[in-house]
Amino acid sequence: MADAKERWELAQEHEAAWWAEYLETELGFTNHSQLAGFRLAEGRYWITRFDFPWHDWRFSREDSFFGGKKLLDLGCAVGSFFELATGLRKVVAIDPLLATLAENIKAVTTRKQGTCTYKSCVIQDIQEEDFDIVWCCNVLDHCAGWRDILAHCARVLNPGGTLLLAVDCRYQGHQGDKFHISPFTAAEVLAALDEAGFEVEWHSEINDEAVQYNFRVRAVKKE
Repeated sequence: MADAKERWELAQEHEAAWWAEYLETELGFTNHSQLAGFRLAEGRYWITRFDFPWHDWRFSREDSFFGGKKLLDLGCAVGSFFELATGLRKVVAIDPLLATLAENIKAVTTRKQGTCTYKSCVIQDIQEEDFDIVWCCNVLDHCAGWRDILAHCARVLNPGGTLLLAVDCRYQGHQGDKFHISPFTAAEVLAALDEAGFEVEWHSEINDEAVQYNFRVRAVKKE
């Protein structure tokens, strides 16, 4: 059986191939502007899934939870939801696949400048420790050592900073698949957050009857 590193590297290969097929064949995107608009719409959808009231967080620096803050987008894949969100003071968007994706689907993944900076790396490589928000949407189950990633989320956040975490939970005993190599339950996620130094202020419904379901958490780094 392949070890955790080998499984992760294979999962990354599958992920890169999936994105190329999805963007170019299924969606028919030919340029980055199409992708940026699409990701912005996805981001708006996901933000409401965290039980935030609807507001135009893209522009507002005063009325939005996101306004004027520094955000780390962990696992941004082909482009950050927040690339066009000018209401944020700064966005750092990271993914270990960025270099590969930029090489394989160049027309779509051409990077724009502005408040968003892209880095092809993992969170363990991030030295900044003054983020107000870490956004981690459907990333953990793609990674080996997911508890360590939560610990690094706490490390890079300011005290009182917020982790917005969306994960796909799977039933106890699930062995994962070629994309999702780290299955876990909601209870395991909540316990790991507490161990990493977070206080959970809100989470979506737990459904232990489901084979798989999306679980969302707003957690604050303890002072």
